[in-house]
Amino acid sequence: MDIKELKGFYLALEDIVTYNKNDYDENLFYNNLNSLKKCLVKYNVDIPNELKKSKTKHDLRHEFQKIGGYEKRRDRLKEIIYPLIDNMENNMNVETKVYSKEMDISKYLKENNFEINTRMGCIKNVSLECKCGANGKVYFGELNKHDVAIKILTNSTAEKKERFLREFINVIMEINNFEGIVKQYFYDDIIINEARVPIIVMKKYNNSLIYKEKFSDDEIILIFTQIINAVKKLHSSGIIHRDLKPNNILIDENNRLNIADFGIAYYNPDNFDINIKTQKGDRLANFDFSAPEQRDRKKTPTEASDIFSIGQIMQWIVYNEPHKGTHRKPITDKYKGIRMEFLDKIIDKCLINDQNERYQSIEQIEEDIKRFKESKKVNEEIIVDKKITNKEIKEQLTDIMNNIVYYEKTDRFGNSELDVRFQISYELSEINVQELIENIPYKLDKLLFNDQVKMSYFLDGVTVFSEVEIEKCYFEYLYNLYSLVKDNTKLLIPFINYIKNIINENCVEIIF
Repeated sequence: MDIKELKGFYLALEDIVTYNKNDYDENLFYNNLNSLKKCLVKYNVDIPNELKKSKTKHDLRHEFQKIGGYEKRRDRLKEIIYPLIDNMENNMNVETKVYSKEMDISKYLKENNFEINTRMGCIKNVSLECKCGANGKVYFGELNKHDVAIKILTNSTAEKKERFLREFINVIMEINNFEGIVKQYFYDDIIINEARVPIIVMKKYNNSLIYKEKFSDDEIILIFTQIINAVKKLHSSGIIHRDLKPNNILIDENNRLNIADFGIAYYNPDNFDINIKTQKGDRLANFDFSAPEQRDRKKTPTEASDIFSIGQIMQWIVYNEPHKGTHRKPITDKYKGIRMEFLDKIIDKCLINDQNERYQSIEQIEEDIKRFKESKKVNEEIIVDKKITNKEIKEQLTDIMNNIVYYEKTDRFGNSELDVRFQISYELSEINVQELIENIPYKLDKLLFNDQVKMSYFLDGVTVFSEVEIEKCYFEYLYNLYSLVKDNTKLLIPFINYIKNIINENCVEIIF
């Protein structure tokens, strides 16, 4: 007996114990009464005496007539049936009620005024637009005036529902507060088509790694650094993601990368008491970024599987497609420099088909990076020791500062002239200028996907007027030039003073 049949039988019982106007088949009554008793036992509700002593409609009516008038009989019937209805609603079995279509969720949202009631409050303004995940669809709404994402399980079988819950518990208990991992808030469920459907409410991220097509070489290095740092945290916690791809790397308000969607992750049973019942060799949803061994159900996923995916992500960032076949297009075809050559070597080793020949851990990648940085440091020391004249410094610095402070402005007749990009509220000191320059690499780290920046971003506590955006690269050039002179006092002092003077030329005096 399902909940719909129970509600229908309740109406028949009400008629029998009160008015008894409608005819009700005796055999059907007997079968339904037995089903009702079984439901009560199943949900640990004691069978009341009225039902124990009844086998026919006449028995039931006779027992209820002992209670008194119609109203009291109806109240007694509600006392018996309503708790059972509540129990059945709270324990709806998704094995017998399965929904699998996005249209079911859309219909639910429309019928509920685009709101989802949860134990933490009502999520309002839920958008019909959604994104697909490994085990569900992700919608967006507002909870307590904060933007949230709502992951709703689709194609929900009992096994998938159990996995969905265990995924949430494992992630929120072990890695939810890690930098570089998406933030989950809470787990709940909603009723769609009489099925109890699980949801996970989490932080909303506006973009994923797929939203930008072109990256600078610094951005590529930073993306690689953030990904391996986050994956290292997963692996140290006993989690192999198994579905790393650009769509599953989300970008937060600080332009930091965050790994999402642990729907098909493998959790080491030695680390997790609540293990997810998924075969180690389960087929993945996306083969473009997954390692070759993940196509073989007999093979166990390893950290090397995720490392293969990292290599594919880096290849995709440069060429907008993962590597296929035998001859990989090197990233140095598009980006030059010793760092890109070294990154190519790392990607080559990440993408070896034989998982035993690949990097076996993120730590091995870090060891290679450490050796590279040590060798690069020697080369940089040679460059710093190179004698550089005041004339060369001034020429380079003049060009950089002209691009930072001025831009070419064209009127409607096509005539062009130089105009200032900004004005400041008070004159800078040498200390102000040196702090500005030394903060450049840290500030630019937070502007991963910005090609331009305003001067106010670097001038803490200084009011800046009439700002026009500046190409980010000129600040990088300025810092690189500063690195060559900072240990040479004779060069550093005029270097700082020149920057100070050219910026202060655009100071606007505030009289009060």
